[in-house]
Amino acid sequence: MTALRAPTWQCSCGGTEGGPALRDFAETVYGAEFDATTIIGEDRLTIDEWVTDREGDIPLLDEVTITLQGCASHEEQLQAGERLFLGATDLDDEALGQRLRAHPLTHSFGLGRCRHGGR
Repeated sequence: MTALRAPTWQCSCGGTEGGPALRDFAETVYGAEFDATTIIGEDRLTIDEWVTDREGDIPLLDEVTITLQGCASHEEQLQAGERLFLGATDLDDEALGQRLRAHPLTHSFGLGRCRHGGR
């Protein structure tokens, strides 16, 4: 078995409790010593901890939210999204590709014509 080669600082994990076990594992895999400074920890928030009180409107997102609220399945969500964004639910992959290739936004991205900050 060939060991992967990586600098000793390239080690990361989620959470805060797994550091020592992760360092042991990394030392076994890479054959190099990892000290405590090589571990990057993270704290995660639940969705309820992250969201704030509703404030203001974002018309497109509000329309998407309203459209998807009545959907009972993933398939219904896909169909609702197709109706909302494409005006149809019967497009095959080729027809969808053709519509996306012909859209002015696609042309703007592809030709570098998007303007940001008046430039």
